[in-house]
Amino acid sequence: GVYTDGTHSGYNINNNVFYGNVFGLYFDSDGTTPSSADDNCIASNNASGPASGNGIYEDQGLENASIDDNAFVNNSNSAILLVNETDVDIENNSSAGDADLVDYFQDSSSGDGVVSGGTVSGNTVTGDPYGGVYLCGSTGIVIENNTVIGGAEAAGVYVDGGTDQGASTNNCANTTDLTVNGDQYESVGDGFYAYDGSLSGSTIENSTATDSSDDGFYTGSGGNTFSADTASGSANFDCQDTTSGSGTAGTDDTWSNDTGNTSSPAGICSSGPATGVPDFPSAPLALGFGLLPAVVLLRFGRARRNHAG
Repeated sequence: GVYTDGTHSGYNINNNVFYGNVFGLYFDSDGTTPSSADDNCIASNNASGPASGNGIYEDQGLENASIDDNAFVNNSNSAILLVNETDVDIENNSSAGDADLVDYFQDSSSGDGVVSGGTVSGNTVTGDPYGGVYLCGSTGIVIENNTVIGGAEAAGVYVDGGTDQGASTNNCANTTDLTVNGDQYESVGDGFYAYDGSLSGSTIENSTATDSSDDGFYTGSGGNTFSADTASGSANFDCQDTTSGSGTAGTDDTWSNDTGNTSSPAGICSSGPATGVPDFPSAPLALGFGLLPAVVLLRFGRARRNHAG
């Protein structure tokens, strides 16, 4: 649709319709002055070609930009896919029928990839099969006050990496200093999900997960704080933490004033002993490819491990 060059800045890509392209907008900027992609309709950008299926895409390090008040519809890979970024705010967008709202990839192939800063706030995601926010390495991202509804394999927030790598070859860097605050997840696979060893130094607070088909809040990563979160109606556990250490209930995390009827181990949420553990379903692998030959991505392969109770 439209291409912006990463050696310049100050772009304003507003009030357009991007429909039926390979991807809608290639959005890059060196960040000298702010750039924006706001108030656009970005739909069905699934034509054959590199990086197909993305509404907004970049793979060279977008900086100092906003992606606000857009309507994303039926982009088959992701509404927004960012490979390396600094201080990009994604606010008040809607996503319906895309694979998910936003994917962050910290490209470690050259050793200098960075995903740092920025806010994902006030967005509404409806029926996206993979849900809200996917993180493959990041530092200092703030995710707040988003609503994610539906999607059998969806997660409101999904942190990949660590020792498991999501059964994919993404080779994600770990995520640190993540803040999740005030999100609402309804009828998704997991409200919040962090793979083993993928997340540290982060806070998940004041968020709600209802009627998850697996867990409301799941972590296999230690050194994090869960505070004042609420989960109910989860098919597996409302709260599950598979780490071990000197934290709450023998985990390596701090759980404080969290509420859930079922938890493993018992005590991380306000009530409910652990019960039987169903297998966690496998998800299909979807591919995405970088626009430039130097960046070749394997989009998140969400073949999840079975949970251990």
